Amino acid sequence: MVSEKAKDDMKQNLLKNTRSPAELVIPMRSQPTVSSKVTFADNIYATPPPHKRQGISAVKKFFSNIKRSFLNMEASQGWLLVYVVGLLLTSIGNSIFFKKMSSAMPNYPYFLSQMSTLVYVPIFFGIVWYTMRFTENITPEMTEFPKMKFFWMGTLDAVSGLFMLFGGVYTKGTTQVVLMQGVIPLSLAATVIFLKVKYHKLQYSGAFFIILGVVVVVLPKFLWPDQKSTEQDLLLFNVLFFISDVPQAISAVYKEIAFKNTDLDVNYLNAWVALWQLLFGFLLVPFNTLSFLGPAAISWEEIPGAIANGAKCLGGVDTILTDCGGLNQRACDSCAGSWMPMLVYFIFNLAFNIFISLVIKHGSAAVMFIVMTFRLPLSSFAFTMPFIMGDATEPFTPYDVAGLFVLLFGLVMYRYGGTLQAKLSAISSPPDPDTEEIPVLSYGQSEVRFVRKKKHKPRTHSMIRSSYYSRLGVASPPPQSSPKTLLLPGKR
Repeated sequence: MVSEKAKDDMKQNLLKNTRSPAELVIPMRSQPTVSSKVTFADNIYATPPPHKRQGISAVKKFFSNIKRSFLNMEASQGWLLVYVVGLLLTSIGNSIFFKKMSSAMPNYPYFLSQMSTLVYVPIFFGIVWYTMRFTENITPEMTEFPKMKFFWMGTLDAVSGLFMLFGGVYTKGTTQVVLMQGVIPLSLAATVIFLKVKYHKLQYSGAFFIILGVVVVVLPKFLWPDQKSTEQDLLLFNVLFFISDVPQAISAVYKEIAFKNTDLDVNYLNAWVALWQLLFGFLLVPFNTLSFLGPAAISWEEIPGAIANGAKCLGGVDTILTDCGGLNQRACDSCAGSWMPMLVYFIFNLAFNIFISLVIKHGSAAVMFIVMTFRLPLSSFAFTMPFIMGDATEPFTPYDVAGLFVLLFGLVMYRYGGTLQAKLSAISSPPDPDTEEIPVLSYGQSEVRFVRKKKHKPRTHSMIRSSYYSRLGVASPPPQSSPKTLLLPGKR
């Protein structure tokens, strides 16, 4: 038996060797080493703690991350900064000269709609010809893509462009910038309904604030239509301009469906869509005769002359000089130099689309969306600056300021929520590594649009041979085995 003295000694030793809870050290699982190299977009969209993912906190985090991203930018990313600045400037110039173009020829919105499409047809088909002639980026399989799908895309773009030009004549530039953001909640609703896409709750909240911002800008025109600021900003034409967002949203959904599991060259896509958009645009001629256009409506007999007069106006020749300029009358022609804003608009629009591709290639789509967010207030302020707009300088009403603030708040929430949702989706259902998103042609005041397609993979010699025999309608011969090496006597 153990004596009582021995038991007491054992208890004392046990107490001496026992640590208090504060002294306990719990070994931690070793963390994997993470590369210290952080990209520009990663800095901006760093995920905040869960309790800071709502409302104003998300907006503050968004802008603080942007500041840190520029401070931490590496020298190798210097060209990206050049592309970002180029995209911002060309996007603002694109908005300004779209308005100047429509204001220079207010009696010919249909002519401008067709002309702004016609100019891209030879450009993109020229690129397609060069690509097919000197490269293998456009494969025979791409040329077999159903042209009817291009037709529906061109139809939607033609309708959108027509409403945009007709509405843009009597819609202020500041109002145009605000109304064009309506495509975001409309696209969200369309993809939820037809594609069953799930969004982050911040995106739903952001879409609500975007709609609220649009209402703040437009509602006063309905309540007080006689105010001086609405002389060149009519509610009916604001509505027409906003309606142009609807076919854009539908087109986004259709492109998601049409290009699923399809490898297609973006220039080939833009060429065919522009061609069908131009051809279908001729079927939209009756829109000019609709009575709700008021003084802007014309009779069927005047349609051929209106198109011809639009070409004359582009050359600086005035046609409409009588029964114009008064109350409930169409505007008088003032066509001298009208070709200049159209030419500058086309230059800005082409440069805008080029910089979109450069920013995405050397940065990311996230960086591009940040630029588009800053485009909103800067474009609005540009329309109020006399040294930019001259005699067409627009007043900045309190409703414009309030609506812009609400809309910008919603836009930041939507962009930030989109990035959080992308991170969550990457964990639950990673995107197909064989697919990619590419930007398609953006015109007028339209938002940047993307399509998801299969990544293009260079064709091997066996793929080229198999495709060639398939087009000839004969079976492809089996690949020949490599010749055996002849060994000389005594060699092994």
